[in-house]
Amino acid sequence: DSENAKLIFNSLSTTSRNQMHILHYNQFLSALAKGRKKPSDTKIAYRVLQEMKNEGQVLPDIITLNTLLSIYAKYGDYKHAKELLDEMKAGSYFTTERKKNLHGSDYYSRNRHGKRINLVPDTISYNTVLSTCSNSTEAMSLIQEMRRSDHKQQHKHDQSFTTPPLPRTSVTYTNAIHSCSKSNPPDLEAAMHLFHLAMNSDDITPNVYIYSALIWVTEKCNKHHEALRLLSEMKKLGIEPNIVSYDGVISACTKKVLEKNYTGIHKEMKDLNIKPTTITYSNLALAINKYFSTKGLSTSKTEEYKHKSSTSRTIPRINEVKVEFLERLTSRMGSYERRLDVSGPILKSLILTYANLNQFIPAKYYFDLITPISAVYEDKHCISAILYACSTAELGRWEEAIMYIRRHADATKTDVVNPKLLNYAIITCAKADKYKEALDLIEEFGGFSSSSTGSTGKLSVVALNALISCCGRNERPDLAISLLNDMPFKFKVNPDVRTYRSVILSCQQAEERMRRDLDVIENSQDIDFDDKSEVDNNGLELHWWECSLSLLRRMKEDNITPDAKIYSSVISALQAGQQWQRAIGILDEMTDGKMIEDILDNKYAMNAVIAVCEKAGAWIEALELYEQMLLNKNVRPNFVTVNSLIIALNKAGQKELEESMYLDAINRGIVKPWKTTFDEQKQTSLRVMDLHEFSIPMAQVAVSSLIESLLNPKPAHDRNKELVIVVGKGKNSFNRHGRLGQIVQDLLQTSFDIQSEIDPSNEGRIRVSSSELIKFVERRAW
Repeated sequence: DSENAKLIFNSLSTTSRNQMHILHYNQFLSALAKGRKKPSDTKIAYRVLQEMKNEGQVLPDIITLNTLLSIYAKYGDYKHAKELLDEMKAGSYFTTERKKNLHGSDYYSRNRHGKRINLVPDTISYNTVLSTCSNSTEAMSLIQEMRRSDHKQQHKHDQSFTTPPLPRTSVTYTNAIHSCSKSNPPDLEAAMHLFHLAMNSDDITPNVYIYSALIWVTEKCNKHHEALRLLSEMKKLGIEPNIVSYDGVISACTKKVLEKNYTGIHKEMKDLNIKPTTITYSNLALAINKYFSTKGLSTSKTEEYKHKSSTSRTIPRINEVKVEFLERLTSRMGSYERRLDVSGPILKSLILTYANLNQFIPAKYYFDLITPISAVYEDKHCISAILYACSTAELGRWEEAIMYIRRHADATKTDVVNPKLLNYAIITCAKADKYKEALDLIEEFGGFSSSSTGSTGKLSVVALNALISCCGRNERPDLAISLLNDMPFKFKVNPDVRTYRSVILSCQQAEERMRRDLDVIENSQDIDFDDKSEVDNNGLELHWWECSLSLLRRMKEDNITPDAKIYSSVISALQAGQQWQRAIGILDEMTDGKMIEDILDNKYAMNAVIAVCEKAGAWIEALELYEQMLLNKNVRPNFVTVNSLIIALNKAGQKELEESMYLDAINRGIVKPWKTTFDEQKQTSLRVMDLHEFSIPMAQVAVSSLIESLLNPKPAHDRNKELVIVVGKGKNSFNRHGRLGQIVQDLLQTSFDIQSEIDPSNEGRIRVSSSELIKFVERRAW
């Protein structure tokens, strides 16, 4: 207890200074050397030494000086330790011969008639200074000084004699070799020279401590093969490695490893009943993580994994093998080793690996295995690992995530949780569509309320983006916008492209939902005009398309470049809001720069743009975009693209282009009107023209093209067989099949003088007899 020692020493110095002897001083300095680290202790110790030297009441001895050196070594203060050593070599400290006082005790006192003896460094002095040395050249110099010691001891008649060389011990060389590992850069050559010097010149038999120090030099020099060689050499010489030796070899193997090295060494330690330490498991965790990282795998190993599984499965496969290695180590652990402060790094790594495999249950099993549980809930790294596992679980373990957050807060007695932990919990809740719970966590543990104590946390943009997307999915665009507005001010986080994309998408979906609801009401015969007017007024008050447009402008003001998906969402929102001209304006803005190239790589964005062109009557622009899509290798037009284009051409009265686009789409395989179904009436397969997904203009051009093809040598349908046209319910429409069916029947009657009938067993089908088809061909042929 150095603090109590200071109190007692100060009291003695004040009340009984004349009665103090060397034992008091040395015991006080020893207390400073052994007590808790306190930087001011070095100054206190040096001041005591100077008082002894200057006052002369009690002179220091070699124990005094060596104890002060050990205090410097404790704080790694090589500079002051070396200065004191140099002062000792220069004869700055001395004592006199012993005399007996009246009580028979020994003490040193200044005696003008006594022998003056210089206090020169001894082996302990040099060993202590070497222990704090971090330069291989300095260490070599100190060893050489010991070998040619020429310090002079002065007697009362100023006669001098030279001391013999100081004996070097295994401790001397252990400390000197260790200094080579601390050198910048680490000096393996100097360490090996010292090692051979000890054996060959000083006849010192290397022991486990010298070998361990040398192994750690190889570790610092990234020489794992040399570390393994030294370990093997120790065993051959009958020197049993200790935990320091094994830790050094394992750490060396983390630099360039083969799995058999460090896992085999760990097994060897367990077989010898050597308890691994935190350093052991930290290095093992580091080695395994590096080995299973993408860079750490050897080419042969990577190829092996690729042969075993597809390329997309390579990383999961690697994690599966990593789990096997980690579990192999864990299975050898005793109850003591499963403590957080011992094997925590391995168990945390195992939890994280299971998290990467989206396996929460085994991750939780190993989390519960760590002891003591009180320390586990206090440790932010443990909680972070299990919360990450919650966030990657397929089902989104939001209830468990909230529980872990609360227990961590209780264990650490704080109402402001580390933001990294909170981020994982928010992502987990967002994944499970629990936006209310995520918002509650932010308010309770984020440190953003005025009642919170502690520093305000900083949420990540990733977590907030996940929460914004969750709000959008749950039809709460108002909350998504609110979170966006809070990001720079409340959360101190700048939104990014994904943030705006998620908020704009939520606004687009809200506008589309509102439009669908209005369409339902307008097509419903059960709602009178007053009811529809009221809903329409409510819809007009929301204007989600206007929010999308405003957010797009805001992005540009914040110097964030919108991407193709954002433009697509804005255009879709404007389309749903029937703001055709504004949508065309956005399209013009995109085509002014390179954005059109990005749009061309996004099929959904292209379809939205062409749909807007159709609504706005911009058929030429729609046709140009369609032709650009045909030339694009990354994205090809689909059924929706062709449908929108034909509607645009129909509105513009471009009948020939309509038919041309339709036939071209069939040839390209984009539109496939013919399907095979089962005719329950005749109990046979039936080839039908399926128009139930077609728009009315596209259905009209499909039927017209079919009938006209009957006059060709290779018609689209055999006129000697009955023609069946499916006009079943279309998506998002009321009684659309009835309307489309009537339109098709009218087209056949008025344009081709062909009679048709509704299938009595299926009102979604129109049947045209083969005789009607033959009559049509005969009339046209004539």
